[in-house]
Amino acid sequence: MRRDKKLAQKKKSRTAAQSTARATAASRNQAALVRAAREGAFGPVYITRGWREEATPPALVTVIATRVLPNGLLLPQITLIDRTCLGVKNSFVAEPSTSGEVEAIVARVAEAHPEGAELVEPLLAQSVVFSAVDYALALGFKPHKDFDATLLGPRPPVLVHTPLAKRPRPYYCQGPDDDAERIATMLERAVGDTGYDAYGPDFTQVDDFDDDDDDDELEDEAAARKEDELPIQVAVDAAIEAMDDDATLEWEKAQTDYETAVLGVAGSDDSAHEGALDRLALPLAWAAMFRPLKDGKTGLDRANANPKLAEHRDAFERLAKTRATFVEVLHLDT
Repeated sequence: MRRDKKLAQKKKSRTAAQSTARATAASRNQAALVRAAREGAFGPVYITRGWREEATPPALVTVIATRVLPNGLLLPQITLIDRTCLGVKNSFVAEPSTSGEVEAIVARVAEAHPEGAELVEPLLAQSVVFSAVDYALALGFKPHKDFDATLLGPRPPVLVHTPLAKRPRPYYCQGPDDDAERIATMLERAVGDTGYDAYGPDFTQVDDFDDDDDDDELEDEAAARKEDELPIQVAVDAAIEAMDDDATLEWEKAQTDYETAVLGVAGSDDSAHEGALDRLALPLAWAAMFRPLKDGKTGLDRANANPKLAEHRDAFERLAKTRATFVEVLHLDT
């Protein structure tokens, strides 16, 4: 009997070891595929047609971007985008596929989107995704852990304007698997408890999505806002938009520096660190506007020098004077 138990335990250990080995091999294989795909040209890129819509609640958008592997197959990355709050909500890399298999993936994705999907230029998909990433980061939300930006990169120096890329107020639409309480806490910390719109079973702060009047009022209010009422969000967006690739890397480095200072490690997905990660919105706003770049200028300096943003220069100059206040707040927060 004792011998049988030992044999069973050895078999169980072997099975577990084999399972771990297979998972490790699969992970290494995918990493190698991704490295190879980064060097390849873009294959077909698709996006669900909801990207054109501005109605509320905002439609989630799915991007299927492919890169050509050395063997001629395509490596698809499927990414679910929340344009007005969370950014990259989900993402995964599929198996190497033929053109026909990619079309089948697109057809399955389109089943979840009544408007279907369309073939687009990579720049459009990049603009939708990276605009959503920027918007979410300014609120403190990081992209999904499995999102590989390099498969959609390099990031273009200028993104094309797409609907809802810079909505004046964040709009959170609650999903079935969301931690709505944590998300609401982060939103309130970033923009205040009345600074965002939300829709879902856990919210009383609901935008009437059957009536476009509320959206019209919001747009009119944003258009009529005086420069001295310019929200920090607009300044952060402008500063980020003014950055080139090197400057964007500097901003990402600022995020890593701050996470390391607060958490002791950068980019941790440990749920125990979620409370600390909630505090990133203000430091990232500071980094976008005030962190010195390689040329000694800040994101706010570059935004201020952009002729397209001339109407906001007075507001940018006033925000530049708030740098000391930001430092004091960050010191207290950390």
